[in-house]
Amino acid sequence: MKKEDMGEEILNHYEKFLGIFEEYRVFKNSEDMPSIQLLQYDNGFNGCKTYASFGMSKFSTIIKNTCESILIVDNDFQKASYVFANVLFYIIENNMRFDRGTHVAEIENVDKEFALKHNKDAIYFTETYMFPEAFSWINGSIKMYLAFFISQQECNYIKKYGCEKFEDYLEEQECDIVNGLQNGIEKLYYDNTGELERVNEVKDNMGAGLCVEYYKNSKISSISILIDNLNVDAYCYNEEGKLEKVFIMDEDNAIGIDYVSIKDKIPAYRQKYNLEKMNEEILQYGKPIKYGKPIY
Repeated sequence: MKKEDMGEEILNHYEKFLGIFEEYRVFKNSEDMPSIQLLQYDNGFNGCKTYASFGMSKFSTIIKNTCESILIVDNDFQKASYVFANVLFYIIENNMRFDRGTHVAEIENVDKEFALKHNKDAIYFTETYMFPEAFSWINGSIKMYLAFFISQQECNYIKKYGCEKFEDYLEEQECDIVNGLQNGIEKLYYDNTGELERVNEVKDNMGAGLCVEYYKNSKISSISILIDNLNVDAYCYNEEGKLEKVFIMDEDNAIGIDYVSIKDKIPAYRQKYNLEKMNEEILQYGKPIKYGKPIY
């Protein structure tokens, strides 16, 4: 397929499934290397922007795959797209074989503020399972991949167990990934021994709701309320199950936190998750009994 024809095929494919792109950004890593464009689509998913690569397929001999990829994000659009473009160039520059399971870590080297703010360490590429099957191939010759951000713990899991078990692990999280956003119950396990380390609720990729952390002996180490990945209130226990610390956030002790952005959300979360009641049950029974939520 000629380059001109390939470009037209890609644009037609995107238009069919994503609509008309709103704008585009051109990224160039060096004078000797062809550019990559990211096309921005606003109509695909409510509240999200979809960034679709345009030009990655030109590097097929380097990455051993003729493909393009998309990233769906719900905030920090400019920074997310910038990190995405840099990851694509990293793959090309390092002659990485591109396929399902490809991931690039340490995105903090591209934008540390973005990585820390969203608690993400890498971009992971997989099948476009959230789209119609016809989206996965452009004219039968260009493969499409879905990119999404993952945390340091998830990255460590991939290194240890591989992408197949990682994607099985994602299914076990009881989280749905819709519009590129993770929602549901997330479970994390100790790296070396496999015991349950943490269970928390997730909304749009952010910790939002009840969070329970465990020691390796299965006793609860803490219960807390998460709002936008921030621990608002928490009860902490020692390994024998004794209460050691209680933290209730207010305007005076919210040091280093944008308290104003979550202030109005706190009363509803506290009403839904009564940590004081849960603490009483933990101290009496070792875990919530009557008040406990299905998250346990």
